[in-house]
Amino acid sequence: MILPTPIQKNFVELRNSIPLRQTFADYESTFVILHPFYKVKEGYNISLNYYTGANKKEITKACTQISWAQIIKEANLTDIKELERLVSFYYCASRTIDKIGWMKFMNVIHSNNYIVPQTDVYPEILTDLTLEVLKQLGYSDIIIFPFALEERKFYKIQELINSPLKLPASQPRILTPNNKIFFVNDFDDCFTFLSSDKKTIDKIISEIDLEGFYCDDTTKPEWSFERQTGEIIDFFSPERKAMLGSKQ
Repeated sequence: MILPTPIQKNFVELRNSIPLRQTFADYESTFVILHPFYKVKEGYNISLNYYTGANKKEITKACTQISWAQIIKEANLTDIKELERLVSFYYCASRTIDKIGWMKFMNVIHSNNYIVPQTDVYPEILTDLTLEVLKQLGYSDIIIFPFALEERKFYKIQELINSPLKLPASQPRILTPNNKIFFVNDFDDCFTFLSSDKKTIDKIISEIDLEGFYCDDTTKPEWSFERQTGEIIDFFSPERKAMLGSKQ
């Protein structure tokens, strides 16, 4: 599902970062893949903890995807920018949030037993689907490396598909050997940047049914940022602690 590109607010508070299209200027287009929410199917009980939780095959079998659009509708939120800020606050990646939005969001999460999108990984439920599309595009090998290391390791795509293990990197960079397709997940982000030519990105979106938006020339990494108004809560607010409960 291709969503409208969020309108980027002008701001200087967040280090005036470089627009994404400048960062990925070697590529024709950049698409922001929104990591899906999960709902565990009846009869399953799994954990998504990166280090000790269920493996890729177990997660794919036990979970269904829930779109951002559905969460926005159920929680009566404004848009994907508000939802991204709420997910960031859930993971302590943002210090403050609007109280009303937080209460609505967490009520929907609790009442439906939804799992909030993962950060620092490429979602397991999308991994094999993505690797299969890369095979369709003619690739048999892929380069994967984490944000913190420059060493680039080659992996056989079919071996990764066959393996129950998650991708071998956190904040992964996934790159085709000819540098034509590049996936980037950054620290604390619940989304992944996909850069390539637009025709290739459109095929990947269509084959996997990804949800997200195309970057324009102004879109920055902090695309959801807006100055908070109204009643604001922080990490130590009772509303945050009460609504998290066993969810974190």
